[in-house]
Amino acid sequence: MQRIAFVFVAVLTLALASRAEAITWSAGTAECPVCKKTVPVQRVASYGSYVYRYPSKYQLVFWPHTDSLSYYFCPDCHYSAFMSEFAKLPADKLKAVKETVAKLKKPQPQKPYDQIPIDYRLGIAGAVARVLGHDDVYWCHYERVLGYHLQKLGHKEAAKAARLRSLALAQKLLKGDGPEPTKKELMFLVGALQHFTGQKPEALATLARVPKTPVEPKGKMKDEQQKSFGEYIDALAKSLIEMIDKGEKVPE
Repeated sequence: MQRIAFVFVAVLTLALASRAEAITWSAGTAECPVCKKTVPVQRVASYGSYVYRYPSKYQLVFWPHTDSLSYYFCPDCHYSAFMSEFAKLPADKLKAVKETVAKLKKPQPQKPYDQIPIDYRLGIAGAVARVLGHDDVYWCHYERVLGYHLQKLGHKEAAKAARLRSLALAQKLLKGDGPEPTKKELMFLVGALQHFTGQKPEALATLARVPKTPVEPKGKMKDEQQKSFGEYIDALAKSLIEMIDKGEKVPE
C-alpha cells in the first residue's frame, strides 16, 4: 500500500508529465516468496494522470489499488499482496507469514488470479501485513481500499465497518503531529469517510473546514506541488459538499 502523501506527489507530477491515453498491462511472472512457485501476473505497461480523476478520488483511493489485477496471488499456497509488495518478505518473517497464509487458505477455482475473489486476496494480504507490522498511515489506507472493494461486491455492512476503521485512524492521525499525511488531506479524508458511513451533518461540518486547513507538513512536496495539492483537495471538498447538499449519489 502506498503512503498517502507519496501518492499525491505522484499525482501532481503525472498531471504535468503524463500523456498516456489508456491503462495497459503486460503479461509477466513473479516468484512467490513463500512457496517459491513462479506465478503468472500482469504488470503495468502504461497509464495516464486521468486515473486520479476517477470517482474513487472521493475516498482518496486511487488506481491501481482499485484494479483487481494489482493484487497478486499464488495459486499454490495462496499468498497474496499488492503488486509492489508481493516479493518483499523479510527472511525473519517468512515462517510466520507461511503459517498465517496456511491458516487462511480455502479452496479456490483454477482461474486467472484477478478472478479469484478480491476480498479473499485482500483478507490474506491484510493478515500478511499484520505479521510484517505497519504504521497507522498504512492501515488507514488499507481499510479504505478494503471498504472500496467490499462496497463494489455489495457487502455494504462489511464495507462500512472497514471505512469506520479507516475513519478512526484518520482522526487519530489528524490529532497527531506526524511527518505525513498533511492536515488538509486528513481533514478531507475524515469528512469523506463520515459521509460514506452515514454521518451527514458531521461530514458537512468537517468538509467545510478543509479550505482553511493548511497543507502541513509539506513532506516531499515542492512549493508548486504544495499549491496544486491544496487546490486539488479543496476542489474535492467543494464538489463533495455540493453533491451531499443536493442529495446526489456520491460515486463509490
